[in-house]
Amino acid sequence: LAISLLVMQYTDVLMLGHILDTSSVWVYKVIASLAYLVIIPYAIINMILSPKISELYRSSNKKALQHSILISWKLISYSATGIAVVLLLVGPYILWIFWSEFLVWVIPMYILICNQYINAITATNGAYMNTTGKEKIFAVALIVVALINICTNYILIPMYGLEWAAIATSISLV
Repeated sequence: LAISLLVMQYTDVLMLGHILDTSSVWVYKVIASLAYLVIIPYAIINMILSPKISELYRSSNKKALQHSILISWKLISYSATGIAVVLLLVGPYILWIFWSEFLVWVIPMYILICNQYINAITATNGAYMNTTGKEKIFAVALIVVALINICTNYILIPMYGLEWAAIATSISLV
């Protein structure tokens, strides 16, 4: 499970490392890290609510379970929306401050931010599966997604470069 998550998180960076210079890979890693800020609400809220969801599932309290999942989804969605909007508006200025060729990085940054936004608002499904006895199905899904990530990055990065590194990663995460 953890290995699949690491593969999904770093495949694009490792493959870009074989194509681009070190400083370009470093900038890509920075914009990917900025995009990861969007999923912080998901991580925090699911860390708090996962035990509650598991407890409600085991007690067969479907109404309370649905309510808890809906509330967590709303909290995650509203928080992730706010963070994504701020990053989409402020991100180019952050890049401009640190890198003179910042325009090259804006599109990949936007792709990664949008990808992490979609990931944040849909990832509750994974947390639900992981806490309700469907861990094996979730683990298999993660392994398949990691393989898709490797394949799409392997095919698209050498042919198209930066934007497609972001798109290839996005394809596997969404």
